[in-house]
Amino acid sequence: MDLDCAEGFFRLGLSNIAMNAFKEAIDNFNEAERLEDKLMDDEPHMKRNPGIHDGHGQCNHALLKYEEALRNYDKAIEMQGDNTEFLMNRAQC
Repeated sequence: MDLDCAEGFFRLGLSNIAMNAFKEAIDNFNEAERLEDKLMDDEPHMKRNPGIHDGHGQCNHALLKYEEALRNYDKAIEMQGDNTEFLMNRAQC
């Protein structure tokens, strides 16, 4: 159940990015991450969603918080280094 909710908040965050509602998107990504953390207590083998960190990066980039955005992108790339979208987002920052 928490995984479905985490995915829902992640997708809501992406929708908010599309509407330039970056602060709301950050709240959505924070909630998705919180739910993933909670689920990891019960299911430590679960794979985390690196897109949450990329989404945080996109928001921070748009809000001109470049250092924070770079840290977010780095975390996403650390989790999934072959994702070209993450790499391009970081390069544009």
